[in-house]
Amino acid sequence: MSDNRLDSEAGCNVVNGRVLLITACSGLGFNLAPHFGVYQLYNYLIKKGIPCDLYDRDLEQNNWTEKGEEYFTERISQGFYDIIGISVSHDKVLGEQKMVEDLNLIWRLRSLTGRCEGRPIFVAGGQAAALNHEQWLNLGIDLIFLGFAEASLYEFCHRMLTKPKPSKTGKHFSDIVKGIPGIAYRDLKGRMLYVPSKLVTQDSFRELFYELPMSYEMPYHDFWDLLRYRSANQQLGGSEFIFENVRIYSTSHCPRRCGFCNSQSFLTESILENDELMATHENHETVIFSKGKMKIIQLSAPELGALTLHYTEKYGARSFLFSDDDLLVGTKQGVNRIREFCNLVLEYKALGKIAKDVRFSCQTRVACFLKSKKEVDRELIQLMTDAGWLSCGLGVETFSDNMLKAPSINKMGITSKDCRNVIDAMLDIGMVPQINIILGIPEYTPKELIETVAIAIDYVIKGCDIGLARQLLALPGAPMYSASKYKLATVSWKHPVTGEEIEIPDYFIPLDPKVAFALENFDEAAQRELDRVMEVMGWEGLASPKRVIAVCALTALLRLLNMPHLTAKLEEKVTMALNGVLKGEFRSQ
Repeated sequence: MSDNRLDSEAGCNVVNGRVLLITACSGLGFNLAPHFGVYQLYNYLIKKGIPCDLYDRDLEQNNWTEKGEEYFTERISQGFYDIIGISVSHDKVLGEQKMVEDLNLIWRLRSLTGRCEGRPIFVAGGQAAALNHEQWLNLGIDLIFLGFAEASLYEFCHRMLTKPKPSKTGKHFSDIVKGIPGIAYRDLKGRMLYVPSKLVTQDSFRELFYELPMSYEMPYHDFWDLLRYRSANQQLGGSEFIFENVRIYSTSHCPRRCGFCNSQSFLTESILENDELMATHENHETVIFSKGKMKIIQLSAPELGALTLHYTEKYGARSFLFSDDDLLVGTKQGVNRIREFCNLVLEYKALGKIAKDVRFSCQTRVACFLKSKKEVDRELIQLMTDAGWLSCGLGVETFSDNMLKAPSINKMGITSKDCRNVIDAMLDIGMVPQINIILGIPEYTPKELIETVAIAIDYVIKGCDIGLARQLLALPGAPMYSASKYKLATVSWKHPVTGEEIEIPDYFIPLDPKVAFALENFDEAAQRELDRVMEVMGWEGLASPKRVIAVCALTALLRLLNMPHLTAKLEEKVTMALNGVLKGEFRSQ
C-alpha cells in the first residue's frame, strides 16, 4: 500500500505551515493511474523546500491507503495546513457529476478550519478551475492558478510560509500575491482579478515534462498492484491490457477547435486578460473566440526515447500511453517526430535496451493518417505497429457526415469515409483502433444516431475498442459552452452555508425529443445493464472492463430510443457482440 509520500524525509519534522495537495477522484476503475499534474506539483514543491502532503482520493476510494479524508481532516482541524490545494473537476463519470463531489469535499474541509488559528487558503488549478474560475471563486475556492502552475504555486507557497500570516497581520491574502503571474482571485472588496500567466517556452516545457519527471519517485507499483487486485477480466478489449503502464505528456496543447472540447483553451486563455477570453456574441448564438495563441511545443524524439528508457529501467514499465490530446498534432513536424521515435524504439529493441514486447498507445486525429489526397498513410501505421504500437485512440465522435460538420463537433474536412478508411487500414495492418464516439450530440436525429451505433458495433466485432462519451458534456472553455443557443441540463447543488441552490451545467440536451428522452434516462439504464452483466459474470465489486461498459451502454441506448422498426436487428447484433466480448472474442491477435 502507498503511504502517500514520495519523499519521506521532506518536511517530516515540520508541524505547522504545511501545504496539502488533493488529487481529483476519477471514479473509474479500468484506467487508474497516478494523477500526473498533482504529483508533479507535489514533487516540485518538495524539491524547492516547501513542506507538503498529498491526499490521493483514488487510492482512498479503492481502500489502497490508510491516509484518506479522516486522516487529513484531523490534521486540518489541528491547524497543520496554511494552504490546501485541490484538483477540481467539471466532468461526468458513469452518471455522477464530479463537480458536486468536489464542492461537498471543499465545504467539509472548510467547516473544520473555523477551529484553526488562521484559516488556510483554499487554492485550485487545472482545466476545470481555470476555465470556470468565476464560479469556483464564488463557491469556495480562494485562489485559482492558471495554465502550468508549478512556478506560480511555489512562489505563492514560499511567500505564505515565510512571511507573517495574513490572518495574524490583519491583511488579506491578496496582499502577498502581487506580481505572481497566472492567478485569478477576488480581492478584499470582492473584485475579480485575473492575472495572465507567462508564455510556455521550449525550456520551461522541457523542464516540467522531461527533466522533472525523471527526478522523483512515482507510486506506479502501488497503482499497478491496485489495478491487478480490483480489475475484472481486463483482457476482453481489442488489444492486450498491460498493467505496467506509464503515461507521458509530450505536447503542450491541441490547437484544434472542436466544438465540444475545452483542452484547446487551457493554455491559450491563461495568457490573456480577462476581457479577452472566449465569450458569447451579443446575438446570444455565436461564439467570439479568444485571440490567445501559443506555439505548439513538443518534446523531441530523443527525449521521448530517454523517458522510455528511464521508466523501463527504474520501474519495469512495459507499456506507455502518450496522454496528449493529439500526439501527431496533424502537422509534418508532429508526424516526423513520431517516425523518428519509432525508429529509435526499433533500435532500442534490437540492441536489447528495452524488451521487444514493450508497447505504446496514444490518441490522435483521423486526419493525421491521411496524405494530401486523402490517401491513408499506411507506411506510418505500419512503422508505428512495428515499433510496438498497441492501440491508437481516434477522435471519430460520429459516423454521420452531417454531425461531423455540426457546430458542436466542428471536424471540418473529415468525412465518415475517411474515418472508416483509416480504421480499416489499422485493422488490416495489425494496430487496434479505439474509436471514440459521442452519443449525445445535440443535433442528432434518431436515424443518424442509430447509424453511428450500427457502424461502431460492427467495428467492435472486427476487433476495435470503443470509448463512449454518453452525453455531450457542458465543459467550461469549450466553444459549445459559450454558444447559448443550445439547451443545458443542469445538476443542483445546495450551498451548505447560504442554502442557495446552485445550478451546475451538466450536458447539452439533444434537439430531437426521442434522443433527448434517451439521454435523460441513459445513465441509470446503462448502469442497470452493466450491473446485470457484472452479476452474471461474478464480477461484483470489481472494476468493469472498458469495452464491456461501452457495449452495455449501447444496449441500454437502443432500448431507450424505443424505435423497434429501426433497432430490432441492431439490438440482436449488440447482444451478440456483448456475448462475444464476454467470451474473449473479437480481439486482435
